[in-house]
Parts: sequence; structure tokens; C-alpha cells
Amino acid sequence: MTTMYRKACPNCGRVVTSASRAEIMVEEVCQDCGASLPVVPEEYDPELEAMQQPVEPQFPAASVVPEIQTETAEPAELELVLPDTGIVVGLPRPGGMVGRVPVNCNSIKTFATISRIQFAYVYLDGGGIKITDKSQFGTVVNGALLMPGESCAATTPSTVEMGGAYAFMLREREQE
Repeated sequence: MTTMYRKACPNCGRVVTSASRAEIMVEEVCQDCGASLPVVPEEYDPELEAMQQPVEPQFPAASVVPEIQTETAEPAELELVLPDTGIVVGLPRPGGMVGRVPVNCNSIKTFATISRIQFAYVYLDGGGIKITDKSQFGTVVNGALLMPGESCAATTPSTVEMGGAYAFMLREREQE
């Protein structure tokens, strides 16, 4: 086992190595960019590291398959709909707030039992949204009560109850 010491520049990535701990301790500044090197060197065994490096298979040029570019469609924007009323609350990307105060919620400003800020939401990569309750008395998502500060994921179709009386359906936004 051969013990070596190294310091890597946090700025440019240059690596200084030495077989002597005393020698490497003197290296304090990167010769390439002038940044400070770490005070304590890393101890390593170059032979062991060489054995642990993955070996990439070498294929003849004829067997190389070109990479296929595929576009992944972004999941649709969502909206909350109060059934049988025509009331729709848009949920614009990447996230926001729902309640009586936010601009996207004009249709529920008169619902006194819904909090000014009922919940916050953020879109999830795999589709759906993460709902975080911000109200005084909670938000119910698919029958589960979220207390202030609690979060859960919701996908379509889901039921989101606010103000103790209004059960909205979460759905994909209808295209205009």
C-alpha cells in the first residue's frame, strides 16, 4: 500500500499531490488561480483508486448507436373546479398560493370561510402538485386533513376542500 497526500483547489479543481505529508502541508495556495487550498490534505492510495476505477468497454466505431433525442412533454397545468358552479381557480406554474387574496383566485374572493392564504402549491416533476396548508383550520385533500404547515402530494383527479364547505376538484386545465 502506497500512501499519498493530495489537496484539490476548490476554485479551479487543480490537484496537488505528494508522498510526504510535510511537503503537502506547505502547499497553501493554488499555483493556477491563487485560491486557498484546504488546510488538511486528503490521504489516499493511488493503487487502490486505480483498481476501483470503472473500466469502460471499448467498442468498434461501427457498433456505436447514435443517441435518440426525445422530448418529454411537461405535465399539463392544473386547475381547481367547484362542481356545478362554473367557478375555476387556475394554478399557474411553477407554484403559488390559493385563497381569497391571490390574484389567480378572483372567483373565490367572496367565500368568507376560505382563508386569505388557504394553501401554497408547487408543481412536482412527475405530475401533480405538492399542497402545503397555510390556513388557520386546515385544508382537506382526498379526505385527509392537513393541519397548518403540513404537506401532501395531489394528482388528478383529487378533491381539495377549503373553508369547511367547498369541495373543489383538481383537474388538468382545459385548453382554450
